[in-house]
Amino acid sequence: MQAAEEFKKYLEYDSAAQLKLVANTDERDSRRRNQALSERRAARVKDYLVAAGVPAASIQTIAQGKDYQLSGSEVRGLEQQNPDKPSRMRANWQTIAWAYNRRVDIVLLPKGTASAQFFPHHVEDVKLLRDAEWQSRRLVEKAGQMQGPEEAVMQLVP
Repeated sequence: MQAAEEFKKYLEYDSAAQLKLVANTDERDSRRRNQALSERRAARVKDYLVAAGVPAASIQTIAQGKDYQLSGSEVRGLEQQNPDKPSRMRANWQTIAWAYNRRVDIVLLPKGTASAQFFPHHVEDVKLLRDAEWQSRRLVEKAGQMQGPEEAVMQLVP
C-alpha cells in the first residue's frame, strides 16, 4: 500500500497526475492467452490501488502480453542492482528471467518516472515459484494447441 499512499500525497501537489500501469507476461504460452493474462494483471493492480484510495480516474492500464520481454542482460543487470537479492541464487537464469517478465510497471505521468523493476526475493511465494517444476514454453504451447485452456492447465499441473 506504500505506492498508493505515496501517490495520494503526490496528488495533493499535482492533482492532474496519473499512474500508468503497464502489465507484462513471460514468453511462454500463446500471444492471445498472454494478452488476456496481462489484462487481468493490470486490472488486479488497478483494483488494489483503487481499494487503497487512489481515484480510478487517475489510473491508466496498458496490457502488453509477451511483446516486451526484458532481455537476459537486462535481467542480469537488474538482479545485480537488486537490494533484495539472496546471497546465493536458488534458481536458474531462465526462471529468474520469467519472474522478472511477469510484472506490472508503474509509471508516474506526466513525469514518466517508472517503478523499480526488482524481483521481490523476500516474499513468501518466492519459494513456491522457485521450487515449482516449471513447464517449458514449448510444452505449454503444445498443450494449449491440442486442448482447450482448462484441459491444458490440468495436464500441466503435476
